[in-house]
Amino acid sequence: MQYEAQQNINILRSKATFEGMIHIAQTEGILKLWRGLGPSLLFSIPSIILYYVGYEELRNMFNSNNVAYAPLLSGAIARTFAVTITSPIELIRTKTQAGTKSATNVFIDVIKQSKTEGSRVFFRGLGPTLLRDAPFSGIYWMSLETIKDNIGDRYPNKTYLQELSFSFINGSISGIIAAFFTHPFDVVKTYQQVSAGSSRMTGILQNVYATNGLGGFFTGLTPRLARVSPACGIMISAYEIGKRILKEC
Repeated sequence: MQYEAQQNINILRSKATFEGMIHIAQTEGILKLWRGLGPSLLFSIPSIILYYVGYEELRNMFNSNNVAYAPLLSGAIARTFAVTITSPIELIRTKTQAGTKSATNVFIDVIKQSKTEGSRVFFRGLGPTLLRDAPFSGIYWMSLETIKDNIGDRYPNKTYLQELSFSFINGSISGIIAAFFTHPFDVVKTYQQVSAGSSRMTGILQNVYATNGLGGFFTGLTPRLARVSPACGIMISAYEIGKRILKEC
């Protein structure tokens, strides 16, 4: 019954999201859909820098030592490092967006809370986030580099437009692959957040399988693919074009 309730929450949440977007665009203007983009980008920059720099350094190190599955390991480790280091920032960002207080006041509140609950307050939600993001990142980069090595290197003299198109398609496909294989982790993460029962992973896995079979681990997959695929395509396109511009300068 608990998991059925979680499924209904997922459906209602997706429906409410689209309805909310349409309502905001009609009543306040389409630009309001990007409200809060500035602060969100400001909070995301440290994580992005740590993630990409960490991935490049780890991949080069693993490749120089002939380590198998270098992109897979590099992506997972880099994501783990970036998410862990920036977890306090992510906590403040989430609380700021969810409430009415400024980031400064939220930070003060968290500091006060840490005095009674300890430093673990700054890392609340880190476990479920890593459970989803670390495997996703590893699979994503492994797929990306595999496609690039087998297809991209056949056309070494690509124009900027060709580079942009190839990177976007490659990133989108890799995002779909990673999202598909890691979606069960996303289901577990959602269940941990909404369930009033046991939050232990083994208990959740058993409950999901007993209630809905293997299909239960892929609840909400289509909306997630629709969001993740273009996001990954845009992300890697900007990354590859940026690297190329810097190399040619």
